[in-house]
Amino acid sequence: MGWTVNPWLAEFDPQMRSQYRADSDSESTLGLHPRGRGLTPRRSTIKEMMMLRDYTPKIAKVDLEHGAYYNGSCRNASVARWDGNKQCFVHWRSKFGEKFLEEIRHPEDDSVFDVFVVESKITHPVEEIPLDRL
Repeated sequence: MGWTVNPWLAEFDPQMRSQYRADSDSESTLGLHPRGRGLTPRRSTIKEMMMLRDYTPKIAKVDLEHGAYYNGSCRNASVARWDGNKQCFVHWRSKFGEKFLEEIRHPEDDSVFDVFVVESKITHPVEEIPLDRL
């Protein structure tokens, strides 16, 4: 036909559901299988999606400079400042209209919780992140 069935829409439309189940290629490619009335991802697909994020920092922990600002990524920030005394990053976080400082670990220190994955050093930060207010 030239078009593929969207598996998420197929859950709600009976005609699309029958077309989706008939199309075995899309099922194996998308990693989906029918369960009960709807279509849900297989466990292996969910695990693969969770592991897509790369936690390898471009700057090792031993190379970080106390008080320096870094670009990177974590769940709540893209800029953080390294506190060499506490061996963690400090960043601004906004939650429910309030702005406060929060600490976050380097990937070498934590493999369970969210970490700040360092990308590059910043020479001129947009906003100051104080290290003495925590």
